[in-house]
Amino acid sequence: MALLLCNIKKLLTMDSNQDDLLGVIEDAALIIQDGKIVWTGKEKNIPYVVSEKYDCLGGVVLPGLIDCHTHLVFAGSRENEFALRAKGATYQEIMQAGGGILSTMQATRWASKEELIDLALPRLSRMLSRGVTLVEAKTGYGLNLLDELKMLEVMKSLDELQPIEISPTFLAAHAVPPEFKNQSDKYVDHIVHDMLPQVSAQQIAKSCDVFVEKGAFSFEQGLKILTAAKKFGFSSRVHAEQLSHFGGAQLAAKLSALGASHLEYADENDFKMLAQKNVVAEILPIAQEFLGMEKIVSGKKLCSAGVKVAVATDFNPGSAMCDNLQLAARLSVTRCGLSCEEALLGITRYAAMALNRNDVGMLQPGKKADICVLSLQSPWEFLYDWSINPVQVVFKNGQMVYSVKISCKT
Repeated sequence: MALLLCNIKKLLTMDSNQDDLLGVIEDAALIIQDGKIVWTGKEKNIPYVVSEKYDCLGGVVLPGLIDCHTHLVFAGSRENEFALRAKGATYQEIMQAGGGILSTMQATRWASKEELIDLALPRLSRMLSRGVTLVEAKTGYGLNLLDELKMLEVMKSLDELQPIEISPTFLAAHAVPPEFKNQSDKYVDHIVHDMLPQVSAQQIAKSCDVFVEKGAFSFEQGLKILTAAKKFGFSSRVHAEQLSHFGGAQLAAKLSALGASHLEYADENDFKMLAQKNVVAEILPIAQEFLGMEKIVSGKKLCSAGVKVAVATDFNPGSAMCDNLQLAARLSVTRCGLSCEEALLGITRYAAMALNRNDVGMLQPGKKADICVLSLQSPWEFLYDWSINPVQVVFKNGQMVYSVKISCKT
């Protein structure tokens, strides 16, 4: 059965052109059938009668939002580290003292699958209420074969238990675990020879990520892991240039990775390389704010270099304890220099590109009907008014999965 979404003030298709980056159709309508969009256009031009209708109350309609970089599955809390940073401790100092990622690793290892699911479900519920329909989620808090597989199994269960689609990423190269202290090369060999074959056999993970940074993994180690991962069919992703300039962006470009994230310490040569190899830059402004970083990635320079820029939360318990993608988009404008159009593309079309998805992130015939209806008349208000959550209704695969009774703001 077809469903007509009508009375749309502005339909943001994200079908960009030189004059209109958001592909806006005014006074629009949209028809869904069998979970996909089959028609978009002016409401006065609806091609046939559709009996089932949803009135968008003169609001703004855009694709379901996509958070393309999160560490969704974890146990434990690190509020003590937040307090230490407030007194002047650096992220690196906390890591060297045994905190940081290894602290969350211990809590996540101790947690059962059921406990991890119970912890993640409310996070996903909050994301859904803010319009998110697709989330990338990384492992990296197990750091051994058993617990990395456990995290992937949790992601599979979460994908089945609630409406938001989960795109799992294998990130065993997040930190060197205690069992391999001062033996990072040995741990890399363990990832390559022992973990990757088992993760591949599980057929859950979509991509493989590496944290290239001082105190984590080198360019050469990242290259070894991602080259091996590619042979198993995994796409490449890189945590790059977050705390220092350490070669992560160069690695992402060398491998034509799907995405390079953070990039606070990347330079203009890095930006050119990423653009040439069509690597999506994933900027994570919440992490910058949460850590109080002086170095801020320049979204403006990335865009000027021709890089496609996605915006994500980096939701995690250590450096970005916030799952609000709307806030990330707003900060990407005020702190990273994106235009409003670029910020909205960053949480829809370009976020989909970062996950190698061409079936979502745009509202076009043939695309999945992942749709977010806002109780606003202007898309700019979504970014301008930080006090509101204007999401009225969310559709996933053409099915209404979230709704709140709210009248259109005038």
